[in-house]
Amino acid sequence: MALDTPPTAIFAANDDMGAGAITALHRLNLNVPGDVSVCGFDDSDFAQSIWPELTTMRQPISDMAAEAVEQLVTGLKNYSKITGWPRGETEMTAKLIKRASTAKRKKQK
Repeated sequence: MALDTPPTAIFAANDDMGAGAITALHRLNLNVPGDVSVCGFDDSDFAQSIWPELTTMRQPISDMAAEAVEQLVTGLKNYSKITGWPRGETEMTAKLIKRASTAKRKKQK
């Protein structure tokens, strides 16, 4: 935060890290989201129990589990000692859950 142009937002790899970022920003006497917005990833249960409530990305866990099982079954059916496991790739969309830890960026002075 000691940069000439400090960040206006932090995107954490998970909600635990997002909560840690909020704590660290508060210890620096910075306001979340007034000075810095914070977003986590996972939409864990405690994201709504910290202050401010954590904006986060919710993953489609049920869809991910179903796809993992489908790929495992397909892999078991198509496994070959010569070619190994069939390769597959699936893309899924996370959903933004807006809460109190993010705000519109302030205009630069």
